[in-house]
Amino acid sequence: MTKILFLSTDLTTEISLGGNIITYQYLQELSKHFDVELINFYSKNEYNSDLKIKLTNIPTPLDAWGKLSYPDSISKEIISNTSTTININNHGTNNYDFLFCSAPEQYKYLNQFSNAKKIYLVNNSQYQKARNSGININNVEYQMCKHSDINLFLTNSDFIYFKSLGLVRKNDQVITPFIIPKKINSIRTPNTILLTTNLEADYNKESLKWFLEEVSSLINPAITINVTGKGDFSKIKEVYPNINFLGFLSKEELENLYSTTKLYVNPTIHGSGIQVKTLEALSYGMQVVSTKYSNIFPNVISSSDNPTELANIINSSIDSKSSFNYEYFNNINIEKFLELFEI
Repeated sequence: MTKILFLSTDLTTEISLGGNIITYQYLQELSKHFDVELINFYSKNEYNSDLKIKLTNIPTPLDAWGKLSYPDSISKEIISNTSTTININNHGTNNYDFLFCSAPEQYKYLNQFSNAKKIYLVNNSQYQKARNSGININNVEYQMCKHSDINLFLTNSDFIYFKSLGLVRKNDQVITPFIIPKKINSIRTPNTILLTTNLEADYNKESLKWFLEEVSSLINPAITINVTGKGDFSKIKEVYPNINFLGFLSKEELENLYSTTKLYVNPTIHGSGIQVKTLEALSYGMQVVSTKYSNIFPNVISSSDNPTELANIINSSIDSKSSFNYEYFNNINIEKFLELFEI
């Protein structure tokens, strides 16, 4: 059976964000077909000394996506990311058919697995600032892309950016993250839209500010706008009294909003990663509208970076039904992903 060593920097004890969800999805699919070993890295400066004990049985992370349970068939090892070599519990380093890397810092381990085919999941959050500021990615990322056998990109915009740097080869692939389906509610509250955010991130603040200042006044006043997420909304509430700022909600409350709201809007204009908020909305069967910057499914989602055009799309989409078939989408992406590991 094909043997894969999967290197991850996503700690499964933490609340699941984009990276954790992607790691979970990939491991779930790979474990169904191949022999997989997982190594999780951690920083001693950021996490306490008993982390290794906590991760012995890899607990289940929780968030609005629900429980993420890693397959029992996957063997696991936890080491510090300051290590320069990997001890695979006396397993020979030439016994692996594939080495799956998920962070540029893992470049230092490539020579240790000379006989394995290297697949690198390009971490788009690593280069967001570089792309937005017009400077090149750092040397470690560059070397990782150059020396892997296949670079795997999460979005088409990632692919285009790295192609402009001469780092895309013939076998490189764009494979959008899979969607974890939820129970879909066919009865939704008419004329309602939802935005989710986290004001602790500057790019979220700026994106919400842009939406409120440039777009919200152009939306049909009969449409109820609900905004939820982390952060202090008190000052914003005073300026926009007609918008419902719901603050941070419990998992159950957020799930109820996803299940009953008619339309989801992602107004991200820069800096974000894989747009997990869009994936989550789609998983509840929601119709989604977004900026072009945040549109990871341009063939499915209507989008514009022009405020008037975006408002018009929202106004005209409020009565339409979602045509997104996530089962078909998942099957296509999973098939493409598994083909990478064919020998």
